Amino acid sequence: MRPAPEHPNALRRRSILLASAAGLFWFYFLCALSAALLCVIDVSPLYDASAALLSLALSCLLAGFLCGKRLRRRGIQNGLLCGLLTCVMIRLSAAVILTTPDLLPAPIQPLLALTAGAIGGIFGVNTKNRYLSR
Repeated sequence: MRPAPEHPNALRRRSILLASAAGLFWFYFLCALSAALLCVIDVSPLYDASAALLSLALSCLLAGFLCGKRLRRRGIQNGLLCGLLTCVMIRLSAAVILTTPDLLPAPIQPLLALTAGAIGGIFGVNTKNRYLSR
């Protein structure tokens, strides 16, 4: 017997969660990479905040791109949700791990995450899938 077809909202939720988890993984990977670079090279403390903002933007861009690539529609909306969920997951994990969770300026972080997620979602929807076009 064939299994029952999956509800479209379940696919959307799963795609957003998986893309946000991938974004969270890349955020921590990029932060660890910048911390290793910070140990090797002596730079100003301004580098900490800029490296964190850059890794946040890249991880939300990747999360939006993966979600848009998988769902192939509503890139802005799904990218915004991925960026928001990634930002919330970063805030919650920082609150659990650190004693001072406010490492990034509060109004800049969500705006940057939402913008990068939306741009990634647009790119994900509009790029061609070269594996399906063969």
